[in-house]
Amino acid sequence: MVLDYSNFTLGIKNIDAQFTVEPWSSAMNAKGQLQQAWFRVSGIPVDQRGFRTIVKIGGLVGKTMAIDESTRFNKKYVRVKIACRNVDMVLASTENTLELFIYDFFFERELSQDERVDHPKTKIPSETHDLQPSPKKPRTDHTGREPEVEAHEENKFQAVS
Repeated sequence: MVLDYSNFTLGIKNIDAQFTVEPWSSAMNAKGQLQQAWFRVSGIPVDQRGFRTIVKIGGLVGKTMAIDESTRFNKKYVRVKIACRNVDMVLASTENTLELFIYDFFFERELSQDERVDHPKTKIPSETHDLQPSPKKPRTDHTGREPEVEAHEENKFQAVS
C-alpha cells in the first residue's frame, strides 16, 4: 500500500506545504555508506582458499562483498570485492592466523577506468626543494639489505631445506 501512495505528492489547499510518502528504508538513519573496490589479495596459501577463509581475510580490512571464482586458485592472488569506509586507506598488508600459523596478507586495490586516467598536475617549483637532494634514505630492513633481495633469498632457502 505504501508503494501505491509513494507515486504521488499530497498537497493541502490554502496551506503552503506538501507531503511525500516514501517507503521506509534502514538507510534513512545511516551515518554513511561504505565504498567498494576490487582488491588483489596475495599471501593466501593455495590449500587454504576455501570460501570462508577468503571471506575472513577480506574481513580484516572491511566487509567481503564478492570473490572472483576465476582467480580463487590463481598462484599470485585472489580478487576480492571489499566494502570499507575509505578504499584508499586500506593497509597494504595485515597479519592474521589460519589454523595455528601466522601469515601476512597483502591487499592491492585495482583502479577503475576513471582512476587510471592521468589528470594533468601543475608542479609548483620550490627553490629550496629543487636545490637540495632528498634527505630520505632508501628503505632497508635490519640487515641493511633491500627487502626484495632478502625475500628472494628466504624463498631460495626454504625451497632447499
